[in-house]
Amino acid sequence: MRTTYSIKGDDYAYFVTSTIVNWIPVFSYSQCTEFLLEALNYSKLRKGLKIYAWVIMPEHFHMMCKSENLVDIIRSIKSYTAKRIIYFLEQSNNEELLNQFRFSKKQYKESSRYQIWQEGFKPKAILSENIYW
Repeated sequence: MRTTYSIKGDDYAYFVTSTIVNWIPVFSYSQCTEFLLEALNYSKLRKGLKIYAWVIMPEHFHMMCKSENLVDIIRSIKSYTAKRIIYFLEQSNNEELLNQFRFSKKQYKESSRYQIWQEGFKPKAILSENIYW
């Protein structure tokens, strides 16, 4: 996962944002929302992700969280949900969205046919009560 944002350490909670490419409202499909919830729950139960709050919007999600391996966990969440979303769209014969995700794929990503998520994520360290609010 490419990100130009830095993680300051395991002692901080972060406000995280991750967005679907081209702001495609894939989470307007309840099944796709369920895929994201599955990944968040799995990461919480099995990978030590502490989730303090989250919200899923039609084309992105926000989360306040903490983890020793935040970058790896976010990468895993995005990978899992991307695979599930692609499978769902293929099974639903949703060629319109599949074409949009195919068109959005970065040229250098030769191992995949689609790009679901924007690269990276935007972690904001919660260093004070002011930042929290």
